[in-house]
This record gives sequence, structure tokens and C-alpha cells, in this order.
Amino acid sequence: MSQNDFVIDNGTGFAVREDIEDAFQALAGFNSGSSEPSTKYTYMFWADTGSSPSVMKIWSGSAWIELFQLDGTITLEDGTNSAPGLAFRSDLNTGLARLGADKMSLITGGSNRLVIDANGLIGMGVDDPTTFSADADNLVVAGSAAAGITIKSSTSTTGNLFFADGTSGNERFRGYVLYEHNNDKLVFGSQGTAIISAQYNPSDLDQVRVGIGHTAPDQPLHVKTEGEIMIKGESTDNANAYVQLVNTNSDGAFIGSEFLTSESAGMKDNLSFYVDNTSAQATRFMRLNSTHLEMLNGANIKLPALSGIDFSADGNTSGATSELFDDYEQGTFTPAMNQGINVSSYSQQHGFYVKVGNLVQVSFRIRLSGSGSSNHIRFQGLPINSANLTGYSSGGIVTYTSVPGVSGSGTISVWMGGNSSLCELYKNGNTSVVTGSGGFTDKEFYVVITYKSD
Repeated sequence: MSQNDFVIDNGTGFAVREDIEDAFQALAGFNSGSSEPSTKYTYMFWADTGSSPSVMKIWSGSAWIELFQLDGTITLEDGTNSAPGLAFRSDLNTGLARLGADKMSLITGGSNRLVIDANGLIGMGVDDPTTFSADADNLVVAGSAAAGITIKSSTSTTGNLFFADGTSGNERFRGYVLYEHNNDKLVFGSQGTAIISAQYNPSDLDQVRVGIGHTAPDQPLHVKTEGEIMIKGESTDNANAYVQLVNTNSDGAFIGSEFLTSESAGMKDNLSFYVDNTSAQATRFMRLNSTHLEMLNGANIKLPALSGIDFSADGNTSGATSELFDDYEQGTFTPAMNQGINVSSYSQQHGFYVKVGNLVQVSFRIRLSGSGSSNHIRFQGLPINSANLTGYSSGGIVTYTSVPGVSGSGTISVWMGGNSSLCELYKNGNTSVVTGSGGFTDKEFYVVITYKSD
């Protein structure tokens, strides 16, 4: 090791030669030494052997600048965003810089783009990834506007995001999200198995498919499981929860589980059904709770033919033949004479009926003018035929106003035969028929009869 002031003193030939040799030796050894040369010149090299490891330096004219370590290591200045420690000659604000202890930054255009800290945490667009959740700060992607990650793969392969907890079998992909480009299908997996799949074909909305527990759904929503299937909507603040079913015109229905504090206590926590609107203020037409079913706003229950309400859970009364309530009907009809009176005119013809199950009750009023005949008095126009029974289906009562031939001894009643829309008058049970006689004006019959239908 040697250093020299590089000044050749006057002296004998040998002394001058020796002084020159010392200067050349200092140059050959880059002025090596554990302390800096006493005389410094701009752009002078100094091999600083007092550092560990030894460092090659150059004098800038005011300070020593480290160039590299003499063990082969190259070190850099920390740098800044605008002047990275390692930069490109043609782009001096792009390169690498040290942000702090054990923390490196990749810089472009004078801005920090990617940070790796002492724990290997990576931040893209953020200086400190540890400011985010410790459960998800291994890679943080941030942006001043929208931010995202894109996975590009070919049209015949899949793009994958795997969640692993091991290095063998499905430990490598215990959970995953993947997109099958060849099928345009998005798949979610758990425990190494696909559990949700979704496909959308904008050219054919009938091919929109979502599968839960099924990778090839054949319906818009296809749920498959080995046990019971339950779809749950839960509100955490006692608010109502709804399922909305609408078409492209926003017409449709709601099904809602409601916590109605404004309702009476008996109607809280109920299931309600709405129609004809796309908000929770739609018309509610049915409400069900643990005690009863309620129809609202003029809604009715409509049952198809050959079906009804089954009361078989109740005990049977002796002689019961059915516990199915399968029909209800009410309306009006126009009663008329069938025989027994030759009608010249009607002034009133009013009929009303109610059918409950297979039991029909009819009431009607006829006011007429005419003349009696010797035929059995019969009325026609009943809206529903009687059951096809042997003998008479049922009977009823009649009142009248002085119709010739009708008055007389004995009780007059109404009877109805099987499979018929006619009813007729009898005296004394059904032992004597009732006939008319003579002319009359503005006389009336009022009949009430109950009978069985098919």
C-alpha cells in the first residue's frame, strides 16, 4: 500500500528517481490505504482499505464518492424518486431506489411504482403495504382511480386464481376461481372441487345458467346438494328481506320475509307476496304467518278443477264421505215456469244461488200473469243440475199469493228429481202433485230449495 502527494522534490538524481517511483507505485495501487491521502486531486482514485470490505472511491473535488467494493460487491446511493440510485443514462428518473431500511422501490417517470419491504410484502402504487389488512398485504395493488389485476390466457385454456395450503394433490388449489375461455364459464371451487359455475350467452338469454353444486346447470339457477336445499336472505337490523322476480319491463312480483313493527303483534314475522311493482311498496296480496293465511287488497284464492282444500287432518264426523272443499260458486239466474201454468207475462224473475262443495242452495221469485193447467207445476232455469240420485235429490219450501189451484188443504213443498235443473210442487210430502187452474194476474211464487249436485 502506498500514497503520495505527487509532488517531485528537487534533489540528487537518485532522490528524484526514488520520488518518481513512489508516485508511480501510489498510482498503481490507487492510493490504497486505511486513511485518505493527505493531498487530494479532483478525480483521484482511493482504494480505502479501512472500510470493510475495502471500497474504491473517487474524489469529486469536495467529497469522496463510493464506486464499488473491492470484494466484487457493487453498492449504490439510496437515491430518490426523481433521481434513483440506479438509473438509465437516457432516462435518469427511472430505476431503483432505497426507501428506507431493507426497503426497495422500482421507479418510473420519477414516481414510485413497486415497493418490496423487509418482510417481502409488495405494494404496487402504494409505498407501505402494511397500512392495509395484515391478512391480505402480501400483494397490495392501489390506484388513484380504478385499480385491478388482469389474467390473460388463450381462448382455449383457463385463467386461474388458486388458494393453496400445501404442495401436493388438491392442497395446491383448495379454493380457486377460474375462467374457462372455451366455454365462457366462470367457476368457483372449494376443497378442490367446483361448487359454483356461471355462464352467460348474450345472444340467447335462455342459456344464462348459474349452478350451485353443479358444473353443468341446465336451468337459470340450478342448485344441487345431497341434503336439504335452503336459500337464505338475512337482514341484520330487523329490516324486511325480499326476493324480486321481474321481467325486462320491471313487471313482476316480490316475496318478502317481513318484520313489521307497525303491524299488530299477531302479524309480525310473516311471509308476504307482492305483485305489479318493482319496489317494496307494491301491492301486497297475500300474507302468511305462524297462525293463519290472509288475502289482502281484493285478492282471491283460485283453485283448478278437481282440486280443493283438504280437511282430512281433522277428526271425521260419523257418516262423513269427504273432507275436500273443492268448489265455491255464487251468482244469479233467471227462473221461469216449465209447466202447470200458461204464462201470458212475467213482471219479475229473480234468482240467486250459492254452491259450496257439492251442496247448492237456490232462492228465486217469480211474479207473473196467466192461467193454470192440469199439468204438474214445475219451475225451470236452475243454474246447476242436481246429482243423479234415485228418487228425489232434495227439497225446499215455497210461498205464493193466491194462485188458483195451488191453494187448498195440505202443506205444499218443493221437490227436485235426480240429474235435473227443474223443481216441482207437491202436497203432503210428495204424495200429491200441485196443478194450476183458472186465470190470474200479478201473482207470485217465492221458492227456497237446497239440493246436492255432482
